[in-house]
This record gives sequence, structure tokens and C-alpha cells, in this order.
Amino acid sequence: MLAYLDRSHRDVETVYRLNRDGALRDVGNREARSLVYERCAAASAMLRDLVTRAWKESALSPLPPTHPDDPDSLGYDPATGSAPAPLSRELPEPVRHAAP
Repeated sequence: MLAYLDRSHRDVETVYRLNRDGALRDVGNREARSLVYERCAAASAMLRDLVTRAWKESALSPLPPTHPDDPDSLGYDPATGSAPAPLSRELPEPVRHAAP
């Protein structure tokens, strides 16, 4: 996720420049079209990966409930009055069946 956001952030100045120059309104502008196609493809792949991850995690047994406002919770910070959400669990490797 962070790599996707970092990669997307690299295009911020380009988007502002293309917008300023009117390129985003020009359907014939190759640079703008290329950027839009590339970022839409990246966003689609990210969404696919998020949905796939959620689907795989839904098959795992549920984690015990957490209480972020409980001072005994792991990582509780008295300055904020809460604990961070638990990290995602590692997914088991898929079972691979040999081709017949």
C-alpha cells in the first residue's frame, strides 16, 4: 500500500502542470493520456489486490477482539488514549496441486 501511495505521489507535480497547461482537457495530449491510463491501471491493480487480500483473510479464524481504549492493550499510548489497530496476519501459502 505504501509503495503504491509513494508511486502515486511522484506524479502530483506532473498532474498540476498538465492541468495548468490544459493538457488534461485535451483528449489528444499523449502525456496526459498516458499518465491517466497508467495511474488507472495501477489503481485497478491495487483494488484487485485489496479485494483478494480481504477475501483470503475472511477464511482465517477471527482475531480476538481488541479494546484500543483499554490501558492494558498492547501499544496503548496514554498521550492519545488509545492503542494502534492490530497488524494484518500473514496469509498461509496457497496449496498448489500438481497438474494431472
